[in-house]
Amino acid sequence: MTTVHRCMASCARGLAVLSLLLAFAPAALAQSCPARQVRVIVPFAPGAASDITGRLVAQKLAEGFSQSFIVDNRPGAGGNIGHELAARAAAKVELTHVPCKGAAPALADVLGGQIEMIATTILSSQALIQAGKLRALAVTSSKRSSTLPAVPTVAETLPGFDAVSWLLLLGPAKMPVPVVSRLQQETARFLEQPEMRKRIAADGGEPVGSTPAEAAAFLKAELARWGEVIRHAGVQPEG
Repeated sequence: MTTVHRCMASCARGLAVLSLLLAFAPAALAQSCPARQVRVIVPFAPGAASDITGRLVAQKLAEGFSQSFIVDNRPGAGGNIGHELAARAAAKVELTHVPCKGAAPALADVLGGQIEMIATTILSSQALIQAGKLRALAVTSSKRSSTLPAVPTVAETLPGFDAVSWLLLLGPAKMPVPVVSRLQQETARFLEQPEMRKRIAADGGEPVGSTPAEAAAFLKAELARWGEVIRHAGVQPEG
């Protein structure tokens, strides 16, 4: 969901069919878009079709990013030399987590230049996006949002990526089954109303009237998934 993902997505989709490769300088990747000269590796000799097309692509990328995209021909081994060179390029992102007390102060810090980016909900950011004060880089759901249809998903760059915020209506563990059933039925009923669906969709959400069993299974799966992420990242509780 980062700026780098957005820039890489724009480049990778256009270059993959041409068998061209981009090698970014480490410092360049830390910026919203490459900040230094970008090397476009053509794994074939000058004058080849891929070289001619590659130079055209590099020219257009340079115009689009307002900076240098330099073609570097690395022929040999059926293109493997160039591919290996690009694969070993430093393609790393260093991000520093900045904790905030909520979405509003975090957005204020982005607008004020104190932080460079934020991961937040569409509801809290869409007014600023529509006003042109923020640029939406990607949505983290598995499919594009109907509210921001032109904004790509992270999954378009990193297949399988899916991370969304969600709301569940919960009650005490010993709540009587008839009461649970009635609450679920009423909730599902009004979530299906056109005006409610339209309102939630306008806020960047998607109404889901799941059954108690489906909601419990979803919650269990989310706890397991994010628990694994926490363990893999070595996150420790703060005392």
